[in-house]
Amino acid sequence: MIYDKLVRDRIPDIIKREGKTPIYWPLNDDDYLNALLSKLVEEFMELTDATTDEEKAEEIADIYSVWLALKEHFGVSWKMFEKIHAKKSGEKGQFGKKLFLHEVKDSTN
Repeated sequence: MIYDKLVRDRIPDIIKREGKTPIYWPLNDDDYLNALLSKLVEEFMELTDATTDEEKAEEIADIYSVWLALKEHFGVSWKMFEKIHAKKSGEKGQFGKKLFLHEVKDSTN
């Protein structure tokens, strides 16, 4: 079976334990970034398809794992992340009020 996708580090070992032969290789930085972004989309799509609370939690955990890899890939420290997050949250808020902006009309019209 052909997969052509980024997998977690231990997946080749798991496949070998099942008596199968994985064909895989490490990616260069550019290909790794593209694969991470594709994996993020894949995990988001799986989240939209999840129906149980457990499935949703599993997909959110997968998204978090990809997010951590992206954060590391770009060299974003926790300190930098928290500083930017706090600044944006303070200036623009978060998403707790569940607001959906439909339109902005110019008050001069």
